[in-house]
Amino acid sequence: HWRKPEGSFVPATVEALIEFALGKVGQDEKSLTLLQSKSLLPLETPELLRLVTGLDKNDLVEASERLRQHGVFTGDTFAHPLYRELTLQRLSKEKRQTLARRALEFLRSEPVEAVTFLEDAKLSTKNALSLLRQAVKCAKESKNDLQIGKLLSQMLEYLPKNEQAEVALEAATFLKQVAVAEATRLAARAASLKRELAPQAILLQAELLAIQGHLGEAETLWQKLEPLLSKDAYLTGLVRLRGVAHDYSGVVQLFESCPECFTAPDAATTQWIVRGLAQLGQIELARR
Repeated sequence: HWRKPEGSFVPATVEALIEFALGKVGQDEKSLTLLQSKSLLPLETPELLRLVTGLDKNDLVEASERLRQHGVFTGDTFAHPLYRELTLQRLSKEKRQTLARRALEFLRSEPVEAVTFLEDAKLSTKNALSLLRQAVKCAKESKNDLQIGKLLSQMLEYLPKNEQAEVALEAATFLKQVAVAEATRLAARAASLKRELAPQAILLQAELLAIQGHLGEAETLWQKLEPLLSKDAYLTGLVRLRGVAHDYSGVVQLFESCPECFTAPDAATTQWIVRGLAQLGQIELARR
């Protein structure tokens, strides 16, 4: 979309050329309003766009046409991602807040989508938490673990410190199958925030490390809890870590070192021991 520069202006970079085009758009208030609103909205419906811009249907059509004439839009979208990126950079915090709050108002009945605008809207802590809790509830109804985990993690920015541990652990639990590195970080945070949650949080953190192939680091972490746990509970945790790391000989070694510690194991521990015995060819013992 090259156009001959006006006067003595010669753009030295693509960014400078785009800045020049955006500067010309800024001379028309309606086009600028549409440009700014579209830059902030990742996806929009006609109704949302009308509310956020404050423009009626005819004004939106005219503004879109002017943006196409300037080469900023192709159809109804940005001609190049840099147009959106540079427009966002030029937006003041006050303007972003105004546009984001308009979007939130429209999306009141769709809290998961509304959360997208939470940071720019600068809501009070109380209102932000209320919106996030509604969003978590909706995400749980749709059973989207990644979405639930991300929303719970976002809540940590607004919760008082004494309420963060449980939420961090819950977020890690939802993310452990879909975002292992983030789940590991959240489990570590939970363990550091509340001593009562440490065994549960550290086991999850260690398990996630083992899944990622860091069994030595996972076992070292789990050893911190050895003085606080019964021998049975401690060895059960180690079996779990070695199991998820596929260290089946290590699982069997633990079982053989203290058979009496596994006289009434839970289902998961039983599964790891049976699998370990089977992998090492001890089929008869595994069947027992």
